[in-house]
Amino acid sequence: MALLGCVPGCIFVGLVILPTFYQLKLVSINEGGVRAVVYTDVLQTLIMFGGVLAVVIICCVDLGGVDNVWDIALQGGRIKFFDLNTSLYERHTLLSTMVYGCYLIVSDVGFNQSSYQRFASLKTLQTAQRLVLFFLIGLFLLWIVFDFSGLVAFATYSKCDPLTSGRISKPDQIIPFLVSDKLSHLSGMSGVFVAAVYGGVLSTLSSCGNSCACVIWEDFLKDRPYYHRLSDAKATNIIKLLSVGSGLAAIIMSLMVEKLGSIHHVASSILSAISGPLSGLFISGICMPWVSAQGAIVGFLTSLVFSVWVVIGKFLRGGGSPARLPLSIEGCSGNLTHFFNTTVNNSLTNILLTDVHLVNISV
Repeated sequence: MALLGCVPGCIFVGLVILPTFYQLKLVSINEGGVRAVVYTDVLQTLIMFGGVLAVVIICCVDLGGVDNVWDIALQGGRIKFFDLNTSLYERHTLLSTMVYGCYLIVSDVGFNQSSYQRFASLKTLQTAQRLVLFFLIGLFLLWIVFDFSGLVAFATYSKCDPLTSGRISKPDQIIPFLVSDKLSHLSGMSGVFVAAVYGGVLSTLSSCGNSCACVIWEDFLKDRPYYHRLSDAKATNIIKLLSVGSGLAAIIMSLMVEKLGSIHHVASSILSAISGPLSGLFISGICMPWVSAQGAIVGFLTSLVFSVWVVIGKFLRGGGSPARLPLSIEGCSGNLTHFFNTTVNNSLTNILLTDVHLVNISV
């Protein structure tokens, strides 16, 4: 249902945010670099999409088809589209997921620097607006494949959950474990999946690293007495060094984030605490021109402090984590003995489970 919420989010981005920014003549400061990042992102996205899609197709064939996977997920209570509960204490409802989808697009596409610099590198506003439509179509396809991969994993281990049985330590490891456990007999499949994982990580890193470097240069260094005299070639070299520094900072932070729990849960919590107040600042400037600068700053700082306080308190007190649905290990008795006595795939499993932690970097 979050996908449905993305539709009004994309409409708001295309009809409100982009025209406003284009009228302000906010353009990319390094259009050639942006185009290079876009080309690599397209390749990495295709690799990521193809790797996950290959795993889904092969597993569906082994499980007897898409219908069988859907039936197992339906019987296990994993399919739930229309939960009309309006309680604010319920985590996943029709209303909450649609609001989340709309907010996600507005904050991560409309007000995200790494996203906007792609729009700004285009020649016309109309081209940028058409790009939003293509983005929505691609997002639908990606999320459908990724979400269905979760159903495939559940159907595969519906009678012997690897997390409950202790074969993996975190929910994030389920898909890499599936590849190493069920598909290791297919030559090259493990490599395809590792390439998909790296593609997802690198596509995010290249965008965020380039964005952080450009923002630091434009807002903090460009007008300094020493830096404003530098040639374009030297400025480009400094931006490259800043991009490397941003990547190293992301790696260091990922080592800390890894200890907090599920990657998606931690990422969405931290990013929401920051992007929520920031999005409110932009929206007030676009839609409420009567708001003064002092009022906007006070409102932004107040909401930021409150949001960060809520998120930090949640992690310190351990509350607010998504509830786990029932899992079964009734079919594990014979398989567990075989698993612990088998060493052929241990090295492959360790490699895959180690590689998947690199996804933390993209947080």
